[in-house]
Amino acid sequence: MRILIATFCFYGALCAAVMADDAADSQMEDLEQFAGTWSGVLEAGSQALRLEIKIEIGNGRPDATLISIDQGGARVAFDEVEISGDQLILAASAAGISYRGTLENGTISGRYRQAAFETGLTLERGGFDDSSPSTADPRDRDFTVQSGEVSLAGSLRLPEGEGPHPAVVILSGSGSQDRDGTISGQPVYRAFADTLEARGVASLRLDDRSIGQSDAVPPESPQDLAADAAAALEALRREAVIGCVGLLGHSEGGLIALLTAERAKPDFIVTLAGMHADMTEILTEQGEAILSASGASPQQLAQTQKIQSAVFAAVDQAQGADAVDEIESALLEIGLDAQTAASQAARWGQPYAVELFRVDADAAARDYAGPLLAFFGGNDLQVPPSEFADRLAHQRGDLPTEIRVIEGVDHLFQRSDTGLPKDYGSAGHALAPIAQDALADGVDELVGEACKP
Repeated sequence: MRILIATFCFYGALCAAVMADDAADSQMEDLEQFAGTWSGVLEAGSQALRLEIKIEIGNGRPDATLISIDQGGARVAFDEVEISGDQLILAASAAGISYRGTLENGTISGRYRQAAFETGLTLERGGFDDSSPSTADPRDRDFTVQSGEVSLAGSLRLPEGEGPHPAVVILSGSGSQDRDGTISGQPVYRAFADTLEARGVASLRLDDRSIGQSDAVPPESPQDLAADAAAALEALRREAVIGCVGLLGHSEGGLIALLTAERAKPDFIVTLAGMHADMTEILTEQGEAILSASGASPQQLAQTQKIQSAVFAAVDQAQGADAVDEIESALLEIGLDAQTAASQAARWGQPYAVELFRVDADAAARDYAGPLLAFFGGNDLQVPPSEFADRLAHQRGDLPTEIRVIEGVDHLFQRSDTGLPKDYGSAGHALAPIAQDALADGVDELVGEACKP
């Protein structure tokens, strides 16, 4: 998702053509006391995310970048950086992130906000220790995919034996993720690779654009990600040890797999908690499910639905660069406060988000005529299984489709009684044993049918 980077002056006078030397010296001292790397732990429900903020001074102006260590080193550039005395103000409008802090005795204490979530965040000078041993798995082989002008880095996992092996490209869910799918500290997609390897299935998993070792070229639309998936599938086909090839998509990756099918012609597709619905349906159903499970009142549900309806209507009418302004205006009209309206507009007015709303999920499911195996988590609140399983069955009609619900697991296919996003990672494993068995058995059966000579 595109983030426009523009460094703002911390004083209007700094941008003037003429400035007094003593004022310039004072302002530079303000900047330099914040320069460097700062780190802190963000407490988000049951999750604890290590964050680093790097502040650099160039030509008398500050730039700042947020790095989420536990989310594959995901980076967000702040487009507003304001430093005045001991005050620091940061904002990344596209991501809906802001931070306001005060520097005192070598520590910055302040408030971190992302959309409606807000909490305290204390930053200490210095980064987190990166001298720990590499977590790279010796069974993985470095692998590079060229998708147009974009280079994507990843890991190829091959089973024992000479092959040829059936193989899948693992497609990640929403947001920027590393090749291991590190979510709440758990390597979800590496666990997929482990499970498939045990059944003789090779897998390729990739760092998303702008993550890890892949090029920092954000996607403008889901079709960009479909092009990446098609390029990865073609790269696998060129490997002598690989036989038939398919796509395995998690969450939004399930939708991307279907969008890829026409150009890539996979031998089979596997989806896990696949987004087999249009965005308006997805956000409406998951919002209601998560809020209800969290104990929200009928009034809170009604207010959320009101906001969603305004966003959906504005996105539907949005055109190009005006999308953010149109969404913000619509939210202000329904009485949302200015800060929340701005952050929501920045999130949903991004080119990628607007294009995602344009995708016809029904058509994508119907247009792929090959075999599809779909798994849903019984306690998943992001992709509620009953609604999405029924919808997929209707979309596919008589096309070869197997739908299976794994009870007792959440959106990440980890053990969970609640299914709430705040509990992701609390089970202490990347993939529940029951999900491992179901995935292994299901793919084994699918490959046996789809990859017959």
